[in-house]
Amino acid sequence: MSPPPFAEQAFVFHSSPNEPVQGGDWNYTIRSDTSLGNKYDVTSPNNDAQVYLLPLQRALDLSIASTLSPPKQSALQQVEQYPYTEASEEKRLSDTRQSYFAAGVAYLGVVFFLALVGVVYQMTGLIASEREKGLSQLMDAMMPNSQLWQSQLARLLAHHLAFATIYLSSWLATGIILASVVFIKPLPPLRFATT
Repeated sequence: MSPPPFAEQAFVFHSSPNEPVQGGDWNYTIRSDTSLGNKYDVTSPNNDAQVYLLPLQRALDLSIASTLSPPKQSALQQVEQYPYTEASEEKRLSDTRQSYFAAGVAYLGVVFFLALVGVVYQMTGLIASEREKGLSQLMDAMMPNSQLWQSQLARLLAHHLAFATIYLSSWLATGIILASVVFIKPLPPLRFATT
């Protein structure tokens, strides 16, 4: 991992032993790219702060220590690191899981809608075109039913089964993709209380 260009990291000196008054302390701030520090893992030594910022701060501290009289670089030879975050690892994983499912609610609803809306769209178009051409009245007249709704129900079910058969392969593909990408871990079974 190569460090980002120095244009993305800078020191801002607020004071030094000679400025603003004689005998002051070194006071500085390290400014860096805001993309650093977005990911962290307290069990890994490859966090952004450990790879980019701490070596830069160590180099500046060694440089400051070499200007002191007598030089005190030996005090900086051993650096101990204690990475921490405000959130525990469990809290971070919980936040990640919650944001993942929030995105799922927002975006997977569209996927489910698009996967299922085709049947309704095709059925309404076909029924409207049959009615427009007069085919539905012709089929109603040719069916020997005592009630008008029976022939309409038979046509509606036939259209639905035909389009459901056509769309079945896309529903299966969507289900397989969602099962392998989104819903990797099975949810615990629902338990219902019986009285």
